[in-house]
Amino acid sequence: MLTRTIVASTLSLALGGCFLTPDYAFIEADDVMIEPVRGAEYRELTEYGDLYAISMQSAHDVGGTIAAAIEGIEKVLKLLDRFPTDEDDEGYRVYGPYHPRDAEVSWLFRLDGDTDGSRFEVWVGPTSAGSRSDMQQLLSGEVAVAKTRRSGAFHLDFDVYEAYGSALKIGADRDRHYTGVVELRFERDLDSQLKTIDIDYDDFTITQEVPIHDDFAATRYRFARAADGAGSFHVDLAATFQWALWSGPAIERAVIDMSWQADGAGRAHGELRSEVEGDLLLGDMVLDECFDPRGALVWREVNEAYAEALPGYNKGDPRGCAAVELDAAVK
Repeated sequence: MLTRTIVASTLSLALGGCFLTPDYAFIEADDVMIEPVRGAEYRELTEYGDLYAISMQSAHDVGGTIAAAIEGIEKVLKLLDRFPTDEDDEGYRVYGPYHPRDAEVSWLFRLDGDTDGSRFEVWVGPTSAGSRSDMQQLLSGEVAVAKTRRSGAFHLDFDVYEAYGSALKIGADRDRHYTGVVELRFERDLDSQLKTIDIDYDDFTITQEVPIHDDFAATRYRFARAADGAGSFHVDLAATFQWALWSGPAIERAVIDMSWQADGAGRAHGELRSEVEGDLLLGDMVLDECFDPRGALVWREVNEAYAEALPGYNKGDPRGCAAVELDAAVK
């Protein structure tokens, strides 16, 4: 799973002191944080469903990682905002190239807009970079800000991140390798719980050899929450589920859909398809669950082959499930 921060923990910058409020709009971590249902509450329960746990962890890992990247980039931008800028032929304000003290990478930002909205680009390169032509684009996007509504989209290139990994990665993240591109679109209301996040992936993968071989790939995430808190979550991913009794070391593809009502009670449907014949214990798995407002398991049912092999796994009564439709669009 996507479990480590990208940029925020890697800058190693002493950003002490106060920053002036910028005169342009930029992406915020809260814009991209995925928060289905009630987040961390499920960790306090004695029993919760497998689909619920996978969904919560996937949302936390992906949202947390991207949010950390945005926070880290914003810190560098605030640092650069202390210095004079140039204007290029397209009317963008240009910050840099700037080489932070003790860092192994140079940064350059291009910004066009004001506090109501802006377009931006983030470039990284070697410490010797003297211009944008010596650098690669890590992030580009736009954001619009109204009184109570924020919206925007951006493109985050993990191939560029990987190219400068020796300078950007720390801790356990040094053992992970990334490929691909993330395209994210968001909208959120500041006066209610309304929020949507769509993420499309192009050849996005994470591989790791230490302490064990692990693979993760994603193709799509969608999180949609209405003003009252009711919502839905969809994820397409491919990963090794070696922690599960029903899986082996090879990659399985999983599709999970979850919906919940305003109080948090809801249901989930998941399908796991083996990419390698025989890796899943008994072939493809189809699993349905429902949960109460705190995420506690109310009912669970797996397809017949697994039900026979795992006596006691099925439990509860579907009549206790919340009346939500898994394919209902969030308005």
